[in-house]
Amino acid sequence: MSKIIKCDRCGGEIQEGQLGYVSMMQRSKDGDLCGDNPFESMDFCPQCMDLIAKFVSGEKPSRETKREIKRTTKKPAKKKEPDGPKMKALEKAGWSLDKIADEMGCSITTVKKYLAAEQEK
Repeated sequence: MSKIIKCDRCGGEIQEGQLGYVSMMQRSKDGDLCGDNPFESMDFCPQCMDLIAKFVSGEKPSRETKREIKRTTKKPAKKKEPDGPKMKALEKAGWSLDKIADEMGCSITTVKKYLAAEQEK
């Protein structure tokens, strides 16, 4: 029984023997090659590898390719509804507005708005 591997870009299943990955080498300031590869643990299907290769080579994408990119690109997850009481508790615990916004997955403006609403209660 073979292991099912999903593409890290489009989420499609990759058939055995069609797995692709991106190898990246960078030069340090003194000109030496560095082996740090942030893409090392990512797997890509043949279609996504083709799109990546076209992007890297600077090839202008056709209209069809642009449609394919739109169709296969993962949509960002829906934002969760901010939790005003939790924000207030974090503020009381001494958290900065920046840290609260990061924790809650929202902007500092949203944090301020919810903290003001909690204060009115």
